[in-house]
Amino acid sequence: MIWATLVRLQNQFPYFKHKKTLPHPRFSNLWLSIEAKHIFDMKKGLFIIAALFAAGTVTAQQVPNGGFENWTNFGGYEDPDSWATVNIISLLGGPITVSKSTDAHSGTYALESKTVVSDLGMPGNTDTIQGIAMLGNSDPMAGEATPGAAFSGTPDSLVGWYKLTSPNNIPCFVNCVLSYWNNGTREEIAAAIFIGTGNNAYQRFSVPVNYFSNATPDTIAMFVLNTTDGELEVDNVLLLDDLEFIYNSAAGIAEQQSFFQVSPNPAKDQLLVKSSNLPSSIELFDLNGRSVLKVDQPTINTVIAIDDLAPGTFICNVVSADGTVYQERIIKQ
Repeated sequence: MIWATLVRLQNQFPYFKHKKTLPHPRFSNLWLSIEAKHIFDMKKGLFIIAALFAAGTVTAQQVPNGGFENWTNFGGYEDPDSWATVNIISLLGGPITVSKSTDAHSGTYALESKTVVSDLGMPGNTDTIQGIAMLGNSDPMAGEATPGAAFSGTPDSLVGWYKLTSPNNIPCFVNCVLSYWNNGTREEIAAAIFIGTGNNAYQRFSVPVNYFSNATPDTIAMFVLNTTDGELEVDNVLLLDDLEFIYNSAAGIAEQQSFFQVSPNPAKDQLLVKSSNLPSSIELFDLNGRSVLKVDQPTINTVIAIDDLAPGTFICNVVSADGTVYQERIIKQ
């Protein structure tokens, strides 16, 4: 009976037909955009969510409920206010994959996201349900959703605090997209991507918001995954707290540029990572969250040979001596 109900839900929201990793029906109008609509490969099939958002009129200059202090009880599970999760499947006998945790960086609560293997009604046929959270409000019983949030700001960077338990060193993932309606078409303006590796204490991260248009946004979309391996990695537990946008360059982009700069970008054969202080680590990730290159002993002027990498977009991950994670998107030609 439980599985029959799930089938009815998936028929009502036909975008989600992949049984093994079950997103929430309320996300049926969303797709994940990574730079120019990159496909996010989850080893067993494609996990694609597109950003088709309804425009709003209320300006929201900060990440809505970015401290995850406010939660709403839906009569069997809770979701963070202004965010949507896959927790509705708990009403059908499924597990809770996103919950509030008192292990917070500040305040009372943080968001906890984990992957759970569960039998949703078909004996011997288990399902891997990933910890997923997206900005948006919804009526879970009516199956109605307003994905994303109204937003007209142009922040310099996205900062936050995270803690990731990952025995198999599988990263977590945060993606943010700013967009606007342009003559009936949703146009992307900017994106910020964070790929976080395992740690045993809260760690601050700071990533730039990369702009590829001068237009003013009207919508923000944000997407959080506890693991970039949606099928196989069931050990990742992500704690996320204090998401915040930085707006003035003196505190935002200048903070990152004062610590490290990457050049040239785009690059063909090598990168020069210049740091104001000796970094503890430098690592390159592809957009699937896989580590493709790591510098064991970085210096304040680290030259990285990238001629063996295939052309594409990568994330340069630099960790300072105090543990702050800085990231920059680079393009390999």
